[in-house]
Amino acid sequence: CSAINVPQVGPPRGGGPTPVDRFYNVRTGSHCYTASAAERDNVIATLSSTYRPYGIAYYVNTTNPDNGDPLYRFYNFRKGVHFYTASEDERDNVVATLSSTFRYEGVAYYIAP
Repeated sequence: CSAINVPQVGPPRGGGPTPVDRFYNVRTGSHCYTASAAERDNVIATLSSTYRPYGIAYYVNTTNPDNGDPLYRFYNFRKGVHFYTASEDERDNVVATLSSTFRYEGVAYYIAP
């Protein structure tokens, strides 16, 4: 949930309902979401002064074939906040035109269209 090197953001933890953990950034007042257990554990272990764990926000059903659309995650390193989009066109545009502000972090997890 920040500008650090952690294992790939997604895909989620395995089959079936996957918890999506929410963190609160005390510096920016924003939230970050992750379906990665490795990222969750890393944020708790190394960024507890910035990110407060809020627990599981919701679940993503990874066995549902309708949940096949990627949710892309970016980090705005100027403001310290995250940006999410399910649009490939928007992802490509941000990568092509806003790389001085946003770092592409990959697929956060998969959602229904």
